[in-house]
Amino acid sequence: MGLAVVLGLAGCGTAAGDRNDQWEPNATASASRNDAVAELVGRWNYLADFQVDAATLVVNADGSATYVAGDDPTDYVGKVKPLKQQSGQKEPRYEAELTGRGKTVTLTLRADPDGRALHVTDESGDTRVFARGV
Repeated sequence: MGLAVVLGLAGCGTAAGDRNDQWEPNATASASRNDAVAELVGRWNYLADFQVDAATLVVNADGSATYVAGDDPTDYVGKVKPLKQQSGQKEPRYEAELTGRGKTVTLTLRADPDGRALHVTDESGDTRVFARGV
């Protein structure tokens, strides 16, 4: 399933104040910390053409994650884990396997070295750049 399908990108999203606002990282409620994904912890937003949240990915300190697409009623939940570093790779990569309503979505994640952007690639190879949320 392509990321565009999951995101439902047709220039649409949810406006500020809609359901995406409820998805905040919950680092303090985590039973254990997963330092392998520490650089990803937080809220990441993909903005559509009209600068509204088209999708949100929240990674918690324990490695759990929630993915919400603006016009997809499904909330995808699962875990983020580090991938084995390949020869010649500079930045670490991660895999998020997320499930919602019987569908599983696998995303490959790579954070920019400055920590301000997250490159999210779906199973079909489409990549979107998410910005760190506030």
